Amino acid sequence: MADYIVKKGQLAEFKQLAKKVEIVDKSGQTQRLSEGRSGYFTIPAEMQGTWYSASNYDGETTHSKYVFGQSTIFIQDDKYDTKGTTTTLYTRSSDFKMPLPPTEKQMDQVKGWGLGHLYQQDGLNYMNVMGWYQTAGSGTSFAVHTENIAGNNVQILVCASGARPWVDGIAYRSQAMAEKMQDQHFDDLHYRDDE
Repeated sequence: MADYIVKKGQLAEFKQLAKKVEIVDKSGQTQRLSEGRSGYFTIPAEMQGTWYSASNYDGETTHSKYVFGQSTIFIQDDKYDTKGTTTTLYTRSSDFKMPLPPTEKQMDQVKGWGLGHLYQQDGLNYMNVMGWYQTAGSGTSFAVHTENIAGNNVQILVCASGARPWVDGIAYRSQAMAEKMQDQHFDDLHYRDDE
């Protein structure tokens, strides 16, 4: 395509059109990359897809669903966030200067944006998600891990937070497995109540 544009003498016109190109993310929103975004953060392929968890709080079971796209995370539960929330993950340009404090208008503009990065801890490959203007706290971390369940190797999604990070919950590829394994603790993971 580039050769064709050059041969036809349309390079200047192409450059002008390229300046007007908008990027459409998977959430359906059209937006130019700005406010320090240098591109979309790519969620690890093994994490992409749908995961389910079930946890018992005060005698009541809460179900959660996590849907990881290429650069988006949709999280929904049946108690606190019944409609669900989508976060689009980006990478940050190296010359970005954080507004301190950000204005209300700036906060509204970045609603639904997250900053993703990868790290290793306790033998797990975590993906960490923080708010775009977040300056305190450790965000939320996710890792795909394999556990032996009833003699089968099963992939689980570790949902964690805090500086360690500590495991807050486990999600599975099926709702039935999440129900069956509700609140199961695995010996090789670090839970908040272990400390």
